Amino acid sequence: MREVAAVTPRGDVLLCRVAEAGRDRRTGLRGARGLSQYAAFLFPSATSVHTLGMRFAILVVRLDDALTVVDVRRVLPRRFVPPMRGASHVLECNENADLRVGDVLRIEGPDRSAGDRANEREHHHRGNR
Repeated sequence: MREVAAVTPRGDVLLCRVAEAGRDRRTGLRGARGLSQYAAFLFPSATSVHTLGMRFAILVVRLDDALTVVDVRRVLPRRFVPPMRGASHVLECNENADLRVGDVLRIEGPDRSAGDRANEREHHHRGNR
């Protein structure tokens, strides 16, 4: 499983494991004993998740194509988060992560992923104003 760094507008860096393979997507954080403050799990092309088999609450953050946060909610174990229109990706974080609706995440690192093209388009678009 590959990892990327997601930088928040306040400068926090979340080390994200990217769930692209079917097995990784099915397992997610199930069975984990916790999630560190600056760790996250990114599900590209997903809008819903569940916390079945989890032992701790998480912050479920839904992102649009441009990696803008469109929904943030604390989710307890054994819950289902239904799909959401306007969302394209799901980020599972420590429940104390400082992410807010409207934040735009920036992906950094040598092994960039799904949101990269969106970040580049946004950067280019802002430069043309």
